[in-house]
Amino acid sequence: MERSTLDLEEDLITRYILAVFYYSVNGPNWVIDSNPFWLSEAKHVCDWRSVVCSNDKVVGIEELFVIDMLGKIPLELNSLPSLTTIVVEQNLLGLEGPLTNLRKCCCDPWLP
Repeated sequence: MERSTLDLEEDLITRYILAVFYYSVNGPNWVIDSNPFWLSEAKHVCDWRSVVCSNDKVVGIEELFVIDMLGKIPLELNSLPSLTTIVVEQNLLGLEGPLTNLRKCCCDPWLP
């Protein structure tokens, strides 16, 4: 089935927002046990490690247990209206501001 231009645009925006998250929380320096596929052009974002989707919409970032995740979770995540959960505990993270859509945020924020 051919994807519409609107679907492709939405995919590009989702990739951009997740890339902002990745770079905001030290993604290039994450220490994990296998390839996370983050920023992979060959994989749909729903196939990226710890990205949870429903009907091809990102609804969560869960169980992203990495070493050296630090920084501030960016407000750009508010532009993913279906995102309701972030679970990235045991990392050195703060928040740039309120994440309005979240029902669950387990991120042990400690940075100002």
